[in-house]
Amino acid sequence: MSEMPEHTSTVANASGATEPDEVVLALCIYGESLVPSEVSAKLQCTPTHSHVKGEVGKPEGRPFPKGAWLLEIRRAEPIDLEAMFEELFAQLPQGEAVWSSLAEQFELRIHLAVHTERGCGFHLSPKTMQLVAARHTEVFLDIYAYGSGDA
Repeated sequence: MSEMPEHTSTVANASGATEPDEVVLALCIYGESLVPSEVSAKLQCTPTHSHVKGEVGKPEGRPFPKGAWLLEIRRAEPIDLEAMFEELFAQLPQGEAVWSSLAEQFELRIHLAVHTERGCGFHLSPKTMQLVAARHTEVFLDIYAYGSGDA
C-alpha cells in the first residue's frame, strides 16, 4: 500500500478514491443555558448560526431543545481538510482558559460532514488533531454517500 505525500490534498486515499463533492466543517457549542452573544464575546467571533433554547427556527418547527453557537465552513472540490481546520481555528482564540471555561459549561463538538457520490477517504495530521484536542472538543463525523441516482 502506498503512502500519501505530506503536502497534497488531504482528501484522498491509497485505493485511489476521489474527493468528496462537499465537506462541511463546524465548531458546534451546545448548552441548556447557552446565550449566543456571551459565547461570541468569549470567542471574539461571530457565529454562522446561533439560537437559544426554546427558540423556533421555522414557522412550523419545534422549539430548539438546547441553545447553540455554530461556526461553519463549507467547501466543494477541491477540498483540503487541513486548510479548512486551519481556517476555522484561525478565527478563534488560542488560550487554554477560554476553552476550559467553555468546556465546563457547554458541550463542544467539531462536526465534519462529508457528502459524496463515490468512495472517498481522508486523513488528519497529528497537528490538526492536537488543535482539536486543545479545544476540548469531541469530533462527530457524518458521511452522506449518494449512489448514482440517489441524490
